[in-house]
Amino acid sequence: EVGRYDENKRNVMQSLLDSLDNAYNEADNIISRKNDIDLNEAIQKLLAEPNKSQQKFIKASITNIVDSIIQQYWEPIVDTFATPRFKGDKVIDNIVADLYSVDFQQLAMDCVVEAMDRSSTSKFLDMEMGKARESTINYQKIIKKIFNEVDTLIDRIVADEHRSFIRYFVDAQDKKDDLYIYRSEFYNRTIFLESATDSNKLFNHFREMHDESVIEALQVYFSTDTTKQEEKAKEIVCNKITQIVEHAIEPVLDELGKFYGSDELVKNFYDKISSINYPAIVETCFYIATDPLKLERTR
Repeated sequence: EVGRYDENKRNVMQSLLDSLDNAYNEADNIISRKNDIDLNEAIQKLLAEPNKSQQKFIKASITNIVDSIIQQYWEPIVDTFATPRFKGDKVIDNIVADLYSVDFQQLAMDCVVEAMDRSSTSKFLDMEMGKARESTINYQKIIKKIFNEVDTLIDRIVADEHRSFIRYFVDAQDKKDDLYIYRSEFYNRTIFLESATDSNKLFNHFREMHDESVIEALQVYFSTDTTKQEEKAKEIVCNKITQIVEHAIEPVLDELGKFYGSDELVKNFYDKISSINYPAIVETCFYIATDPLKLERTR
């Protein structure tokens, strides 16, 4: 807005945007063509690795490579606009500060996860859309799909937090002290968090409840053209599934809470996991699992 009334400032901003576009294109070319040796090697390893836990470590290495490629082209551009020639202007300073605060690691991780998950997700949705055309919708299958997405999203968060522990545990192991034993015990217990979010366990828990309200709400969601009814139906489904997810995970977090101690890294890990916004995750998963079917049904 300020730029509209100041041609010089507008030119500076436009130059910054153009430069960032160029940096994005440079990084995108390297990543999309896979002509980075380390990146290509890591992708090949991931495609050939059947072990799920090992895949997490390879995904983390791909994330780091993508992160470094992005920053290699992005940071020099931002540095240029942080020089004394432009400093002192509040608007430009704020823009530069925002650009410096970009979480490249999270950005790269989101991109890698989306790229790796796209094929299986698309395959499922294509199959489900085909069924929707031919017959009534399998609401149990939709619910299971939501739980699968919940499981995947939480698993990503947990895997991301584990990454910062790896070097820490290796260093502690070299010392072979009591602190290593304590941290190893905590690490082993965090594995329970992953098993607690297993989608099959969550889905079985849903079936054991014999609660038809979720399926009824889904039927309303897929059959109505009224926005208000759709929102109410979505709210019922999401609230019920959130309860199931929290019921499975909270006891595990309580167990981990006993291992606070004075270790700052452990405390930070616990705080991060306990701050996961489960209602938001469930709502996101609801849309991933239902929107393409809803659109196809309406069409």
